Amino acid sequence: NTTNNKQIIDAFNQPKAINLSLAYKLFKEGIQFIDARPPEEYNEGHIKGALNIPFYGSENYLNTINRLDKTKLIVTYCSGADCDISTLSGDELFSMGFKKVYVFVGGFEEWVKNKYPITKN
Repeated sequence: NTTNNKQIIDAFNQPKAINLSLAYKLFKEGIQFIDARPPEEYNEGHIKGALNIPFYGSENYLNTINRLDKTKLIVTYCSGADCDISTLSGDELFSMGFKKVYVFVGGFEEWVKNKYPITKN
């Protein structure tokens, strides 16, 4: 599906929701994932290579946020489809000047269910 690839190149007008297959493809390409869950949940397990920038308390993570390249694609996620902080986090990052923000709706739950790479602290 070449339309998805084209979207990545264009600047977004808002964060875009993505499914597991596109999330995994981006993961394999080395795209930065942002875990919007609280640190306790992140430490229990997260998508391999993901940075923890909790939505609640994100003001304490400005150093981490400022180190990221705002022109590069990023993917936010939280626990799963019932969790909306990945969307809120995506909106917040977008408003901070990140131009290409994807929200992985299935989140950590769907990632684990498919036995994709995770890390525990």
